[in-house]
Amino acid sequence: MGLSNENRIMFSVIFPTYGVEAYLPDAIGDILGQTYRELELLIVDDASPDHSGAIADEAAARDSRVHVIHLPENGGVSGARNRGLAEAKGDYCLFLDPDDRFDPDLLDTVREAVAVYHEPDVILYGLTEDYFDLKGEKVYSIVHTPPGQYFSSTEELRKILMPLEEATLYGYPWNKAYRTAFLKENGFSFPKIPHIEDVLFNADVFDRARSLVTLDRQPVHYRNVLSEERKTRLTAGHIDEYFDLQKRRVQRLLGQQRAFGTLDAEAYRILSAEYFRSFSSGISRDLSEGMKKKSLWEKLRNEMETDLFLELAPRFIPAGRAMKYLMQPLADGKAKKAVRRAGLVAFVRRRFPGLFAKLKQER
Repeated sequence: MGLSNENRIMFSVIFPTYGVEAYLPDAIGDILGQTYRELELLIVDDASPDHSGAIADEAAARDSRVHVIHLPENGGVSGARNRGLAEAKGDYCLFLDPDDRFDPDLLDTVREAVAVYHEPDVILYGLTEDYFDLKGEKVYSIVHTPPGQYFSSTEELRKILMPLEEATLYGYPWNKAYRTAFLKENGFSFPKIPHIEDVLFNADVFDRARSLVTLDRQPVHYRNVLSEERKTRLTAGHIDEYFDLQKRRVQRLLGQQRAFGTLDAEAYRILSAEYFRSFSSGISRDLSEGMKKKSLWEKLRNEMETDLFLELAPRFIPAGRAMKYLMQPLADGKAKKAVRRAGLVAFVRRRFPGLFAKLKQER
């Protein structure tokens, strides 16, 4: 059923919540302080070991728009998001993270797009990555802004997906508003894996999406803490099978482009860069976690015989000196040189996390 008029639009904001007591009050305040007030805030307490659940309950006692779901045991971010989606009653869902900050006109901006563009399946907006030191001081910010466009056909929509992926705007769930009925009618859910669950979810969504609006705004502020000891982002720490999961990401997007008939040289350039970036990062993680070089060389040589490597290596085009230095040896099949250079990356990441984060963005 469509919306009868724009004033009836309601949003379901879903917070998967675990270990964020230091940030949750600000995030709740940002949502309840939105200039557009027709919303429900679904805080899914994923058996958080800190005071996050109590903070959520206090917010619910103060504002009837807040609903708290306490899960009996920790099931991960995917399970929490899926539970929130199951309970959502709004016309559009936003899967936001409670350790981020949000501009007060976020929902107003989305509401205007819903009204103007006839209830698109997905509305995508930009973000600002804010980097903080341990004192809570902002060190620097990086802005990601999509073009302001309306894509009303699958042909138009599918052509923009790779540029969005290259701009790191495709895979996140928290820079998008999804039409709730579209999600539920298609049975979309986040897979319960420790990484790339958001990319796989969005790949499923865009397999079937028929309309998309991109907004040249940045109402979400993504928080990063520059420290090896204290991190607010899952991907900064240890993840079992990190590279295997990243390969799955590339394979999914590669298959999607092939199925769409849009797997051209540009798509190959973007996906081969992602593959070798993840390959290089996986090596530096293995070194940081103590893998012996001989074992790592063997692991690399085995990967260099896979169909995915053989398909992407000839299409790899480094986009800068850092990428060429770190990843060209991999594409050229030079395992020992790649390991030596990845060792330098592991050292920088461990000793100079701020510099590492900045170089990571600039490569």
